[in-house]
Amino acid sequence: NQACLDHILEGKACTCLVNPLACRETEFVIQPATAKKRVAVVGAGPAGMAAAATAAERGHSVTLFDSSDRIGGQFNYAKRIPGKEEFDNTLRYFGRRLEKAGVNVQLNRRATTADFSDFDTVLLATGIVPRKPAIPGIDHAKVVSYIEAITGAKPVGQRVAVIGAGGIGFDVS
Repeated sequence: NQACLDHILEGKACTCLVNPLACRETEFVIQPATAKKRVAVVGAGPAGMAAAATAAERGHSVTLFDSSDRIGGQFNYAKRIPGKEEFDNTLRYFGRRLEKAGVNVQLNRRATTADFSDFDTVLLATGIVPRKPAIPGIDHAKVVSYIEAITGAKPVGQRVAVIGAGGIGFDVS
């Protein structure tokens, strides 16, 4: 999914979506915090989960907020793509890691500035907002977003034109 094996075959350092320290263990050594802080992390997508878990593992008291009813952000859509079902295992891994680290996970909770008064640090990891291109006809009833297509929220016709040749466009196709 991230071309980690391709990187190795090209003589590049391996990278990992789940473990950013892979092949860099001596460059980025996670040290215990010298002073314990109260940390709020907003957004339980991949970056927010990793940040919350790492901060807690360093000894900070961490609360992770997300407006969704589950952790994972865009991973919850990605795992529905044929061939990417392993993202479900990634979400289980992060869920267990957050639990083991003692992160207070607050789901179905849209954090506001009032929530942050008891925290020393607030980290925003709110992820992406799908872009709506300025194309004539974009608001037509038959236009379906990638989220609507993946979740089945709107029907997809028999003849389809996909706008976007990036990873999401390819996956949805």
